[in-house]
Amino acid sequence: MKPVAFEYCRPDSIAEAVALLEEFGPDASVLSGGMSLGAMLNMRLVRPVALIDVKRVHWLAFAIAGAAAGIAGGLFAFAKGSI
Repeated sequence: MKPVAFEYCRPDSIAEAVALLEEFGPDASVLSGGMSLGAMLNMRLVRPVALIDVKRVHWLAFAIAGAAAGIAGGLFAFAKGSI
């Protein structure tokens, strides 16, 4: 099965990504490198109007370590770095 038609967007900044999310609202899905969304699209378990690919938004590839907890951005790869 193939996914339904959707608009594919590749913002270069956080501001562009936020503007796209505001434009498409809850009908958009965000892609940050995971593989499960592709399978869900093919099986039509999700039917977004727009797919927002944030892999080029480098400001989302961060990690902050604290004494009790850590924060990782949407593009942080645990295999490449450590908190």
